[in-house]
This record gives sequence, C-alpha cells and structure tokens, in this order.
Amino acid sequence: MLAIWNKDATVIGKPLLEAVPDAGRNGFSEFLTRVYQTGDQCRNPEGQEMTLIKGKPEPIYFDYSFKPLCDREGLVYGVVSTAVDITARVKAVFELEQTIEELAATNEELSALNEEYLSLNEELEAGSEELRATNDEMFVVREALEKSLAELEDSEERLLLAADAVNLGTFDVDLQKRMIVTSGRMDKIFGFPETAALADYENAIHEEDKSIRERAMERAMQNGQLFYEARLVRPDGGIIWARVEGKVLHNQLGQPVRIIGTVFDFTEHRHDKEIQRKLKALADNSVDLMALLELDGKNSYINEAGKKLLGFTSDLEVQETPISELHTPEDFIYVQEQVLSSVMSQGKWDGVMQVRHLQTKEVFPVLNYTIRIDDPLSGKPIGIGAIMRDLRPELAAKKALADSEQMLRNVTSAAPTALWLADQTGSLTYVNQTWTDWTGLTLEKSRKVSWLEIVHPEDLQRITEIYLNALNKEQAFEAEYRTIDAAGCLRWFSTRGKPQVNSDQHFSGHAGVCIDITSQKELQKQKDDFISIASHELKTPITSLKAAIQLLNKYDIQSANPLVPKLLLQAGKSVDQVSALIDDLLNVSRLQQQQLKLNKTKFILGELLTSCASPIEFASRQEVRISGDIDLEVFADEHQIAQVVTNFLTNAIKYAPDSLVIEVRAEQQDGHLRVSVTDYGQGIPPNRLKNLFERFYRVEETIHQASGLGLGLYISAEIIQRHGGKIGAESELGKGSTFWFSLPR
Repeated sequence: MLAIWNKDATVIGKPLLEAVPDAGRNGFSEFLTRVYQTGDQCRNPEGQEMTLIKGKPEPIYFDYSFKPLCDREGLVYGVVSTAVDITARVKAVFELEQTIEELAATNEELSALNEEYLSLNEELEAGSEELRATNDEMFVVREALEKSLAELEDSEERLLLAADAVNLGTFDVDLQKRMIVTSGRMDKIFGFPETAALADYENAIHEEDKSIRERAMERAMQNGQLFYEARLVRPDGGIIWARVEGKVLHNQLGQPVRIIGTVFDFTEHRHDKEIQRKLKALADNSVDLMALLELDGKNSYINEAGKKLLGFTSDLEVQETPISELHTPEDFIYVQEQVLSSVMSQGKWDGVMQVRHLQTKEVFPVLNYTIRIDDPLSGKPIGIGAIMRDLRPELAAKKALADSEQMLRNVTSAAPTALWLADQTGSLTYVNQTWTDWTGLTLEKSRKVSWLEIVHPEDLQRITEIYLNALNKEQAFEAEYRTIDAAGCLRWFSTRGKPQVNSDQHFSGHAGVCIDITSQKELQKQKDDFISIASHELKTPITSLKAAIQLLNKYDIQSANPLVPKLLLQAGKSVDQVSALIDDLLNVSRLQQQQLKLNKTKFILGELLTSCASPIEFASRQEVRISGDIDLEVFADEHQIAQVVTNFLTNAIKYAPDSLVIEVRAEQQDGHLRVSVTDYGQGIPPNRLKNLFERFYRVEETIHQASGLGLGLYISAEIIQRHGGKIGAESELGKGSTFWFSLPR
C-alpha cells in the first residue's frame, strides 16, 4: 500500500486524509466512512482509478475491500482495508475490448469493401477499361484488407501475452449457440489439455459452489457485470480457487448474446489468507504473550494473553505505548544493550528478563524468545517478533515443591524410624538421617554398598531370598533380621517394604521403613529364658507330686475318710493340667532354642488319627468322625503330628462344647496331604483369625472360656512349618470353625 501511495512508514499514525490527501478524491474516504457508519463490509471488485504512482499522474487500478473490526459488543472500532493492484489485468481487459471494437470496425470496413468489390465487378463486366481500373482498385483494397488482418492478429497476440503476464485466462461465450472460445491459460487453469465444450467448464465448478455461479449469472444478466469466486475440480481431482470476472454484451434488441471475461487462479492467495487467519486465531488463543514490535520502539500488535499480562486495556494503547514503559529504567537498559542488540546483530535472543505491569507497576520475570523479522525482498529488518511466558506460576510451583521437600526432609529426619526408598533394581535412592545414624552409611555409600551387606551373616541368605522374591514379584515384604550398627553393636531390625508405581503405573521400586526392635527382642529373650528356667524348675516338683499321688492311690485309705479318694482324683487332674502347661512351655523353649528335633518315620495316617481321637471321644460326649484318604502312608515325625491333631481336637472340644459332631478329614491335594478338623460351634470373629497362631494369643470373645496359655496353636504352627507344610484356620460366626494343616507327600 505504501508503494501504491508512494509514501514511507512515517504516514503510520497520521489521519488518512492528512497522510494521503488523494485518498479523498478517489472514493477511499467515502468507503471508510460508510463501513464505520453501517458496520457492513464493502468491496469494489471493478477497480478504482487512482493517480498516485511515484508522484506521477499515471492511472492505476486496484480491487479493494473494507471490513469492519468490531469489539465483543459489536461496536466498530476500526477498519481493515486490503487492495490488490489489478492495473495490468484492467489494462488487458481494456485492450481486449478495444481490440474487439477495432475488429468490429474492421469487419464493417471489410463489408463496405466487399460491396464496393461487387459493384466494381459489375462495372468490370461493362467494360474492359473499367475492369482494369477496378482490378487496380481491388488490388489496393486487398492490400488494405491483408494489412487490417495482420494488425488484428497482432492485437490478439499482444492481448494474449498481456493476459499470460498476469496469469489470466480469457474466455468468450456465445450465449445463443452455447459455444466458448478460451485462451491456453484458461485451459491450464481448468486442467484441460485444450479448449473443451462450454458444459465441461460449467461442470468443473465444485458441486457446493454451483449455486454461487448461478446467482452471479442472474445478477450479470441484470447489470451486465459478472463476478464470482468458486472452487474448480480439475480432471486429476485437484481443487483450486478461481475468480471469474466478465462483461455481458447485448444485441441491438437489448438481448444478452455474449460474455467476455477473465479467470484468475487465486488459490495460493486464498491459502495465504487462511494461514494468516489461523495464525491470528492461534495467537489470540495462546496463553503466552505474542507481540510484533516496530523499529520505532512501539508494539503494533499484542495478543489477548499479552495485553492481560502487561496490563494493556486496548489495541490503541498497545500501539501508542513505547516499550520503555514496560520496564524499569535499569531493566530497559538491559533490554537495549543485551536483548535488542543481540536480536538486531544475531537475529534472535532468548532468556529471562524483567517486565513491568502498566497498571499495578509490579515487576516480574518472563521467559522471552525474540527474533528479527526481515523483508523477504530487500533483506532489511522491518520489525521484531516476541513470545513471552510468565514465570511467576512456575517459580511459585518450584518454591512450593522446594518447601514441601524441605518439610519432608525435616519430618523424615526427625522420625524415630529409618525410612528408605529403593528403585526397581533394589538400589537405595533415599535414606533419612535415622538410617545414617543407625548404620553409619550415607545415601552415597548406601547406593554403592547394597543395604543387604549390613545384614548379619546368619540372616543374610534368608533376608536376601525374601527381598529378591518381593522385588521380582513386585509385591510387599516384611522381615526381621540382625545387623551390626555404626557403633559395632548387634541390633535387631524389623523391615517393611511397599511396592511403588510411577505415573505410567509401572513398578518403580519399594518404599520402606526399618524399626529398631532390639529392646523387644531382648525382652522376648528374657521372657523365653525365664519360661525355660521356670519350666525346668517346676517340672521336678510336679513330677514328685504326681508320683506321691500315684503312691497314695495304691493304699487302702478309703476307710480313713470317703473324701480322700475324690480329693486324690482331683489333685491328679490338677497335676496333669499343670504338667501339660509346663510341657507347652518347655516345647516353646525348645523351639526358640532350636532344640525341637524331627524324628521322621513312615506311618499310616488313619491309625494316627484314630489313636488321637479315641481318648478324646471317650472323655467327652461329642462324636469324632474320621473320613477321607485314611490309608495314606506319611513320612513325618509321628509324635509331633499327633500333638498337632490332638491340639486341634482338644480345642474343638473345649471351644465348641455344643457341637455334637467333630469331623476329621484327610485328603490329597497337588502332592500334599491335608488334614482338617471341623467343629460346628459359635465360630471365631474374622479379625481374630490372623493372630490365632501367635504365642500366648487367646480369643477373648469366646463364650466358653477354657484354661490355657495360648501356646498350643503356636507350637502346632512351628511343628508344621518345620515339616515344610502350611497351617491355617477358617471360620464363620454361628456356623463353626475348621483348622487344617498340609504336609508334602
């Protein structure tokens, strides 16, 4: 536009009529006023003559349009004007029309000459002298006719060259004969190898745009001017955009007989406009600032996010505010010396800089990426483009994360337990201060030295198997082991690890805790030592007491007092109960000291079950039913297995006295022998089942309280585990309980 006006960039910011006075004489100002007042888009597709090329009174023609810019409330606050220089096209059309008029005049001259030629022929027949004269005249006429035809051909060639120069295709349509004459350029635009039928050109219009052509043809028949833009579908399937302009010619009766015009392929131009619209939409919806800075130090464009970021209230304010207002004086010196200097010399700059909000005056950091924009023809800088991102949210998030991490470090450092994290390979990635205090290993040393190396040699193999199994199966684990602490003292640790997953839900390692249970282990050892000593010390007087009662039973002391036999019987039962309790305590002591040895032999399972059930069934009113694979031969410690079965049966009798039947069943399952004892008593609460096989544990909720230390099931579990088997219990309140164990065949 500056080239058309013969102006430089100094006109920007001035009133239109002051900057370009000739605009008022050529209708430019009137169109602007009309768009401002009506809010309607206005366009002049026929071309407007102006006399403003390089200051010389030389006519140019351009196709211009005016589009209102409206705010969100629909109010017009500006006008976008576009102009396309069509001088060459208009001149080509003018030359075509002039050539057509010259051709028509030549045709009239030819008609007159032809009539004269006929008249001369008639005169020639009248006389030879007149014939010779006429022949001379005809020779002259013929030369004139040939000269006119040559001039016509030259005009047509110049017209075609002019049309090709501006990439215009030309056409001439005979409306009455429905015939068309086209130029080679037009056939190339339509994708035809040569001139085709009129229907082929009409059918090439995209199906969705045919209604546009029909309405344009209706208007052309009324006002004589044809104009429309539509898509064309080429024979190869390609789609282009074409602009069709033409003029309707009428005969003497006023009937339309011909249309002459041009076709222009503006696909690339339309594509560029679509890209511009998309880029603007992208910029307007971006969360980052996007700006165009002119070389005079003022922004010509800032998107909505940028206006909000910097405190601009309007586009006018953006264009009038120098960028120095967006920085403190110190920061603006940095912008001039570092940012703008690098952009102009190197073509770009990126980094962190400070900006200032226009309204609140808050100074805050932004990540800025700036590039120099050069003219594609001259290569000279014409502006600067910038993209900025507000760093305040990111800095706030980093600070919050740092505060959170510091708080976590403070909490974990103050924790009385050792906390650790390990990756999927088992290598430690984090330990708290408590771990370092206990083991003497920092995180760096813990990474280089696997934590398993601090485990006591006697526990290493067991703990390694537990940990590697949990690592391979990506599951939780729990274990107790001994270690030597930083001071060289023996400690007991209880370690628990829980599997962790990353954001992709893939296993990423374990998070765990180590608890120092040294004091608990020492108390347990003291208790075990006391139980062992007390049991052995009680065993001797109980044995003596039992022997004394047996000797008294051999004497005939009934005559002394009839109560004596009853008292001796009661004393014997009490001694047996105390003896059984002492046996349990001794068994626990042997288990803790690894003194309970297995003496495995082969025996028939059914015989063992019967020998265990008979005395219990005899001493109670419940019936014991034995079923299943009772003929199986078993290789195990018969005495200890009998002790487990007896314990199950005794518990069933004691804790389910209302169960008339106790069922004992033996069966084979996947290479294992399974024995179960089922009663139909009140059952055991679900939350108590997991603790049944712990030492000294008793279910307090049971209605039928029975004497005991709570060691029978613990001893049974140890016996079965030493055999390589499994033990468990199942129960349902109100329906009874089933205790079972399994042994490998």
